[in-house]
Amino acid sequence: MRTNFLFCRENIVDSLLKTEAYYIKHSTYSDSCNFSSENSEKSTLINALFFSSHVKDVLPNRPLFIQIPVVDLVSLPPRNALRATLFLKSDELIGPEILSRIKKLRMEGFEFGIVNPSCDTPDEILRNFTSVCFELSRTGITKVLQSIELPSISPKKIWVCDVHIQSQLDKLVATKKVNSFSGPFLTQVEHIKGKTFPIYKIILAELIEKLNNHTSTIRSLADTVERDPNLAFRVIKLTKAVPYHRQFSIPNVQRALEIIGLRDLLKWVTLAMFSSVEGKPDCLTSMALSRAYFCQLLAHEIFPEQQGAFLTGLFSYLPAIFEEDMTSLLESIPLDSQIKDALLAKRGNLGSILKVVCDFEAGRWDILPLAQLEQHGLDADGLRNVYLDSLKQAKELNML
Repeated sequence: MRTNFLFCRENIVDSLLKTEAYYIKHSTYSDSCNFSSENSEKSTLINALFFSSHVKDVLPNRPLFIQIPVVDLVSLPPRNALRATLFLKSDELIGPEILSRIKKLRMEGFEFGIVNPSCDTPDEILRNFTSVCFELSRTGITKVLQSIELPSISPKKIWVCDVHIQSQLDKLVATKKVNSFSGPFLTQVEHIKGKTFPIYKIILAELIEKLNNHTSTIRSLADTVERDPNLAFRVIKLTKAVPYHRQFSIPNVQRALEIIGLRDLLKWVTLAMFSSVEGKPDCLTSMALSRAYFCQLLAHEIFPEQQGAFLTGLFSYLPAIFEEDMTSLLESIPLDSQIKDALLAKRGNLGSILKVVCDFEAGRWDILPLAQLEQHGLDADGLRNVYLDSLKQAKELNML
């Protein structure tokens, strides 16, 4: 049975930036991604999430927040163990039959949230929802701050999405009324005076330089990693987490690097470095790893001879980790020119791959080059499966 949607997940964090749920973005509302079938038995997003083992296997055991059209209420599958809150747009809640349907589904165990309610939304409607979502890009920070003070909204679980910058997050956290947050702020570069990570940038640049110098030894590479004890510890820990490395004894960094091998050394050390930087959201490392695998698997499908896709995806998170713009970062890191072009301007094969991956992760379905991908033998179903496989591979490292 052909499925009729694309979807991705976005981390939802609490006020301490700990991941507590996932926002499932999907192409149901997209005009250009119309994969509907003449077959009335076409698969839906909810059916896939509830019943597809391929999908469920890559979703960690955390709550899911899913926005659905009101028309989908009539075709929901039976409630199962999946912890999901279904969000409905407030402007679609028109007519008593819709409220009647919601009440019936609540009795069956479904949980609902309402999107962008206003001060004019009747209590009769609001009492059917346990959660509220405000889309910051649509409502604005001022209106959100006013709305969460309303007696009919304040007691509910409040989630604000589309949070773009730290100042917005700070205002929302200060109210102590908003429970959950999501949006680009997680990867936003915030230039904070006096806050730098020089040792990690120096180590990364030195490692790449030594790897480019084919006379470098494993011992000299280990010496570079061991300049930071926390990084050394995490390299060993990460190496032990890789499924095909678990049978080895790994007493020190040199042994870890011997097991990893020179070809994969840079990606594992970089991952360990990401998780070594303090004060970052716990999800950044897993997000970077998922993107790296997505880039690698997509490259295998459309440019099978292309090297460097994994590092391109991984290094695209460097600005978020080191709080410095990409141009400045790459001035001190002697990366391959193809990877640099991809990171700075999304040029070349690697740049094309990175752009598709970033657009997919952001749910920008309307600008995905689906026609061009199909010329490489990858249709929408195939693209979604590549995404799922990337989540699965990242999950196998126990980092999601």
